[in-house]
Amino acid sequence: MIDKYVQCRCGNELLQISKDVDKDIRTGREFEMYFFSMYSHGLNWDERYTFWNRIKYCWHVLKTGRPWADCMTLKKTDVEKIVTDLQELIKEEVKDDVI
Repeated sequence: MIDKYVQCRCGNELLQISKDVDKDIRTGREFEMYFFSMYSHGLNWDERYTFWNRIKYCWHVLKTGRPWADCMTLKKTDVEKIVTDLQELIKEEVKDDVI
């Protein structure tokens, strides 16, 4: 697995971009997977959660079926589209319309 990291300007968040190769069980073909994960500074992992916080997090998982929405897995074509979109955004001039 290959990992790259991008830290935000304020230094409180981090984007991890990972690339891995997996094999399709049915066809035997290899394919690339890309993972985008967000991390935020500020959680003190040494402190234990209160009972009500634990209940709140458990209820969130039971209600939504997933613990957090901070990770995405994309195909290579999706990543290529993101790269193209970012390149277009970099070239575009931002026009501030003040009302």
